[in-house]
Amino acid sequence: SAKLETLARKDVEEYYKDCQRRRRKSLALRAKEKRQHMEWKQRKAQKDVEERAHTSYLNSLDAQHMALAKEQERARIAMDALRSAGCQLKGNPFGDLLSGF
Repeated sequence: SAKLETLARKDVEEYYKDCQRRRRKSLALRAKEKRQHMEWKQRKAQKDVEERAHTSYLNSLDAQHMALAKEQERARIAMDALRSAGCQLKGNPFGDLLSGF
């Protein structure tokens, strides 16, 4: 009877230890998953920041290009107006180049 009780107590202790080991493994697994998720989230946030910076850079290039195109169009219109008014650009050293506009 005492021997059976000792064996039963050992079985309970083993079961208790086994439960603790499983719980510890489960906690470790959840902690690992949480770390991986946080790393993924940080990588995604960094990628989003880089994408926004690149898009912003491209938008600024577009704006510069549009401003330059508008300026060239205004210069062309001004040159056409001067030509139609009979003005000659003989004194301008770049007159030959500007005539291509």
